[in-house]
Amino acid sequence: MRVISRLSLAHWISVALVATAFAAPAAMAQSQMTPEMRAQAKKVVQACKADLRQYCKGVQPGGGRIAACLQANRANLTPTCQATLAEALPK
Repeated sequence: MRVISRLSLAHWISVALVATAFAAPAAMAQSQMTPEMRAQAKKVVQACKADLRQYCKGVQPGGGRIAACLQANRANLTPTCQATLAEALPK
């Protein structure tokens, strides 16, 4: 398995979250994602939907801000979201 850097995975999670949250066409950005990145981003989106609505609703998409919002609120996130983030973005 190819090792993915924390920063690039955070970027792609942010892209996937934005695309899912706003149903925006992100085909070009997502086409650059590896299958591993897509799978991890999808897991985070599914596990953190309620947390995103609660803690990151007003966060401007782009530049990794949504991923940073989840990280900043990590202690308050649901256990499922916390576990999925821990898997996707290990310390």
